[in-house]
Amino acid sequence: MGVRSVLGRSPLEVATELLASTVDKDRRRECQSWLECYRGENRRNLEMLIGQLFAAPRQRRITPFAGIAEAHDTMGQIVDDTAGMLYQHPPMREIIPADDQPKWSAIAKAARYDRQLRAAVKILAAQGAVLMVPRVVERLGRIVIDVVPPSRFSVIADPDAPTEELAVIYQVGKARWMYWDDTEAFTFDLDTRSMSSGRLVAATGHPGFLPTVVAHLG
Repeated sequence: MGVRSVLGRSPLEVATELLASTVDKDRRRECQSWLECYRGENRRNLEMLIGQLFAAPRQRRITPFAGIAEAHDTMGQIVDDTAGMLYQHPPMREIIPADDQPKWSAIAKAARYDRQLRAAVKILAAQGAVLMVPRVVERLGRIVIDVVPPSRFSVIADPDAPTEELAVIYQVGKARWMYWDDTEAFTFDLDTRSMSSGRLVAATGHPGFLPTVVAHLG
């Protein structure tokens, strides 16, 4: 059951309201800071913290040293040394029935499954959450798995099961977002709060479930 039937509201209205809320904006901004820290691109965050902690005269003396602190990529090293080990060697997966093993292996190889999961595990360790979105790219003739950090996706929780997703929204452009629940999907422009594509429903190919995986730590 999608947002329309459970909440009795337009999915577009609920999605844009969530993304525009101060709480979700602050959450995505903080997640982006953690991602930059993991990538070793945290000079902006360091300078912002210096500005918050010190008065102007002292800021001018301390700020030039932010680059030195940035050079010590401690967080990235810890994440790579711990989470990176999980997929250091490709895992063995046994498929039942055994006759389907070759089919699964072909799909996993084409989708770069282990490589994408290795990236997902590192983002999960660094930020506490990650979204994976499989999709078919006709030009490539195969499945592609998008690994999305929490700074670029939001979740509409099920009111009766708050730890489960009723719908997922993720960024696909500067102001364009993709909406999915188990009955419909569409892309929309957050600036204009309008759909930029037609609705995908059962009659036009919606699979009837959320084709995404959200993983959380803890």
